[in-house]
Amino acid sequence: MSQCFFRGTPLWELEREMMLVPGFDHRKENTVTDCRLCNKRNRKQPCRLTQCTYLNDRITSGKLSLDDLAWTMYRRYPSLLKRLDVFLLDHELCFFRNEPHRQRWQRWHDRFYRMSKENKAALYLLTAYDAVWEKVIWHMDGKGFDFDHVKLRNLTTEQYSVYQAAKAIADGGRNITTGDLTSPELVTDEAFQLITGALLLASFGDVIL
Repeated sequence: MSQCFFRGTPLWELEREMMLVPGFDHRKENTVTDCRLCNKRNRKQPCRLTQCTYLNDRITSGKLSLDDLAWTMYRRYPSLLKRLDVFLLDHELCFFRNEPHRQRWQRWHDRFYRMSKENKAALYLLTAYDAVWEKVIWHMDGKGFDFDHVKLRNLTTEQYSVYQAAKAIADGGRNITTGDLTSPELVTDEAFQLITGALLLASFGDVIL
């Protein structure tokens, strides 16, 4: 399976940014500057890697927070970065919406642990709300989701945007765009936080937990 599962969709450029190493800025071709967050940093010998070999260690050890990763993911999209900065003025990014969300995610993640990263990210979004999950639970298995047979009724704006984002991540569709993510009217703060977490999960996998 291709590493870039948003290829050919409006979110592909965002995904490419998401795959960059946090703290790095491009210089020439394959040369990158020191990562200020890396515990292997050497001021006299700047790192020249295009992909950090210590990234997973830095995430699991707490060297990088969800805020750090999200900022890096959105940094080349001024409108998304502005929304993230405004959000972080009054909030801190949290992975799970509440305890029932965490429990649903853990139960079904453990059951379908061989799911692809993109399907796990979709699962994370779809388990965030009871109203969404009860519509999807009968249309999934270890291979993914059968969105064509899901009946959407009586969903709130938050729930609808989260569902569409899950579908876009799992199927690589055009259900939600970067423009949608910048609009509080289309994607509420709560939905924005959940979708941000899903994008990070799809990129880095379970290690961000």
